[in-house]
Amino acid sequence: MSEVYVYLFMLIASVLVQNVFASSKEGLVNPVFLFSAINYLHNWSASFAELMFSDFSRGVVLIQVTDSLWAKTLQMALVAQWVFFVVFLYFSQRKQKSGLGGDKIIMLMKHTNVQGMKILYVCFLLCFIVFSFAFGSRGAYGSGIQASDASLAFTPLQILFGLRVFVLGMILIRDGLCGEKRFAILSLLAEATLATLSGGRKMVFLAFLMYLFAVLLKSGRAKWIKPKFGKTILILILSGAFGVFLVVYVLRVRSGEGIGDAAFSTLGMMIEQPGYLFAALASSNSQALQAWVIDLVDSGEITPLYGRSYVQAVINMVILRPFQGDIVDWQAAYAFKTVAYPHINNHGWDFCFAGETYLNFKNFYWIPYLVFAIVMNKLFYSRFESVFKLFLTIGLWAICFVAFRSDSTALFRHLSMFLAVFFIFNYWFKWKKNSLLLRSP
Repeated sequence: MSEVYVYLFMLIASVLVQNVFASSKEGLVNPVFLFSAINYLHNWSASFAELMFSDFSRGVVLIQVTDSLWAKTLQMALVAQWVFFVVFLYFSQRKQKSGLGGDKIIMLMKHTNVQGMKILYVCFLLCFIVFSFAFGSRGAYGSGIQASDASLAFTPLQILFGLRVFVLGMILIRDGLCGEKRFAILSLLAEATLATLSGGRKMVFLAFLMYLFAVLLKSGRAKWIKPKFGKTILILILSGAFGVFLVVYVLRVRSGEGIGDAAFSTLGMMIEQPGYLFAALASSNSQALQAWVIDLVDSGEITPLYGRSYVQAVINMVILRPFQGDIVDWQAAYAFKTVAYPHINNHGWDFCFAGETYLNFKNFYWIPYLVFAIVMNKLFYSRFESVFKLFLTIGLWAICFVAFRSDSTALFRHLSMFLAVFFIFNYWFKWKKNSLLLRSP
């Protein structure tokens, strides 16, 4: 048996064992479950699809992806899975503070009138649509998708319009906590339509995941015993089906298929060939890109950054790109592009969390995963202490599901936009002040 299959079967076994254990302690939706989903989608779904379909392509990159490089990506995914699980074990044994409590937070949300914020979102949406029609937002997929270097990748207007998704996300988190569905359905349909017309999908996924995680993470373990277990499974299945449909549908539209034809052909494929849904999910994976990074770092063509890309990502949260000087060149995606494909600007390979860990620390790639595991487990177990921690837990998990297919600069930019919008909501609705009143006897 080849090294690739050994690592793959070890991953499958590890995920199953870890999730059975974690669900026995924290219910079905827990940090291990969420990280397992992220790790699968981004770091080893291509290997699973390859196992099921012998003709599955490992990805289009500018190197030959050998079995040894492929096995290395699986080794990284396996180590990441166990690092996260060990940290989960540590936090699951600690006594947690009750804080404000989930019930009081939901009560506070139900007394929050967000009609003004909904109007703000609709204004953002209309401005984006008008701008898109006026200047054109869709060309051939991949055309003009990446600036030639990091200093030119400054798009303030795009960032401004991107704020609408975080305004929407904040509303959807509140609606998800309160069990309200109407605005969520209408707004997500609007974003899905925009995703179809613009050829993008990340923003609608981000908004959808914020709503989904608000529904799933608003309760403690007691809520997921038998009466609620079936409902949770149903929510996850329907959410997965929606996600797969959107992935395949947008891919078909990008390839030039008509909007109506793409919808019917996608539904037909999901009904007639459900096995190929695994291959569709693998379209978000970054294994081939990770293999490319490993090849360039191990050959000495790229010098490890030793954490500098993460420093640039943090700086980018507070200092605009044009004022960062040479630090801007530490951004992981462009440090890689400069060496890997310096003269190609009409194809976007983007970047990935796993690739950045290796680009920075080589065989110590587990260090960022350790930090990530500590932060996410700490947030999960303290989410009911305050409105801020609950919103941050939900928002950050949603951001990570999307931003693991980019570098830390993009991840931290999304986080800074989320925080900025949250603090506007917090000031507008006086959540902190009202929380203190709820705490008082």
